[in-house]
Amino acid sequence: MNGVRVYIRHAMAKAATETFYSRKGGGPVYRWCLNEKSFAWNCSRLDSSELTTREFYTASWKSLPESLQERLAAHYLE
Repeated sequence: MNGVRVYIRHAMAKAATETFYSRKGGGPVYRWCLNEKSFAWNCSRLDSSELTTREFYTASWKSLPESLQERLAAHYLE
């Protein structure tokens, strides 16, 4: 996915996580959470002024669950 970055918080980096964050270019930041009942990825737009890049690690695309990769691709249609 061209220009899309996916992140996890430092505190979650060593544990399996069900919450990811994404951003394309200078656009808005989205939080992606896995709904435990439906196993669907829900996203919410965050106020990027409340976030600092020091809180996050960049996640590799290959480390993302396949279902999230598909959801991100649909979200960031070019």
